[in-house]
Amino acid sequence: MRSSAAGGEQSQLEDILEIAATETKSTLDSLGLRLEIVAFDGPPMSDPGTGFDPIEALELVLSEKVERQLNFLLVISNSEIAATKLSFAVAYPSRLTNVGLISVRRLLTDRSGGDASLETAAARLHVLMLHSLGHILNLPHHRGRENIMYDFSSVEDLDDMELFDTGQQ
Repeated sequence: MRSSAAGGEQSQLEDILEIAATETKSTLDSLGLRLEIVAFDGPPMSDPGTGFDPIEALELVLSEKVERQLNFLLVISNSEIAATKLSFAVAYPSRLTNVGLISVRRLLTDRSGGDASLETAAARLHVLMLHSLGHILNLPHHRGRENIMYDFSSVEDLDDMELFDTGQQ
């Protein structure tokens, strides 16, 4: 499900999502997992200045998941996720609901604070989608910085995360 902030750049979100979803589907196909991509627009999550509350957002999207009879649902938004214990959050996966909330807002900047390329943002979203699905499937964090389940602490860490261990497949 796509959800934009009021006044957000919807076309940029759609371009990034299309690239990332195709790559994620290809990765999962190579692991013998079938992924059906169902893209639909959801309501704007929040005012872009405050970020959306992940618990309130989960309540909103659970009905979509049930109504559409989906096993898992990743919600991709260009709104910030409000984080009470961290300076920011880029994803909020819930094992209880099989729903992952992902914000692309922080993925759009490069190391110097400028705009990241479309390809960089899409590659980061691809990794974040796999990482969130890993959490939903109860995979533990991994110590290897290049592992998809690495417990990353910055957006730039996503640039190095690309591998699964054989035990994770």
